[in-house]
Amino acid sequence: MNVGDHGVELRSKAIGMLEGGLTQKEVATRLSVGVRSVRRWWSQHKCGETIETKPRSGRPQILKRVSRIVIKRSLGKRRQSTRKLSRRLSIKGNLISHMTIQRHLAQRLDARPYKRPKWPKITQKIKENRLKFARNHENWSCEDWNNVFWSDESPFELFHSPNRQNDRVWAIGSQNIEPIFQVKFPAKNIVWGMMSHRALSELHIVPQKQTVNGAYYRNEILKKTCLDAIARKAKKWSVIERSRLENMSEFLFMQDGATRTHGQCHAAVVFREVPSVLEERGVAS
Repeated sequence: MNVGDHGVELRSKAIGMLEGGLTQKEVATRLSVGVRSVRRWWSQHKCGETIETKPRSGRPQILKRVSRIVIKRSLGKRRQSTRKLSRRLSIKGNLISHMTIQRHLAQRLDARPYKRPKWPKITQKIKENRLKFARNHENWSCEDWNNVFWSDESPFELFHSPNRQNDRVWAIGSQNIEPIFQVKFPAKNIVWGMMSHRALSELHIVPQKQTVNGAYYRNEILKKTCLDAIARKAKKWSVIERSRLENMSEFLFMQDGATRTHGQCHAAVVFREVPSVLEERGVAS
């Protein structure tokens, strides 16, 4: 007769060991069961009750003890879907559906399926530099940050396909869903831009098949698009036409940490040529 996780033979053995003078803790250790189980069996025996499990109402559990252990050990491991667990257990003779495993994970183990997060892989030196930057600027005011010109570039893929996992369309039939047209090798455009709290620069679109190396960054982006935006003198108009600061002598240029921008000659281009450009265009510096 099935009596749950512990059979009648094991329970009878525990009763015999208790009658032989062993403590409940010693019996539990030797039989690899819980002390509470041993205590319950001993209490039932002293009261003259049967040590067999009483009939339970409702449908018996499909998940056996071994299956529950296998499912619990799968937590936190990669490539352990409920369907794969179902197939593994079915091969061993435990015919369990993936929905049963899913309910057990959610209701009994309070687990949820998550996608693995993507974090940037940074070196120890980068971490130290970021921490140093944060400590050096932790007391900056809003006025100080308003003097910063932020710049960066981003790639944009043409004919980009959305994520099929969250791009769902409810319809009566698949024939009523508009398809997504895509090319085999979609092109990418790199766009550079700069912004401050007052204004934006014009976007610089890098030509196709053009590598953004140090020379291109210095001659085409910094000397042209960047300096043109810095040298504006309009006080009003739109965000891509007006001047970026009231007093241009206080501006700070912030560029990204790419290798092409690390050279001192690149960073010095803006600071060396800004005064002459401002004077040429009649902008107060």
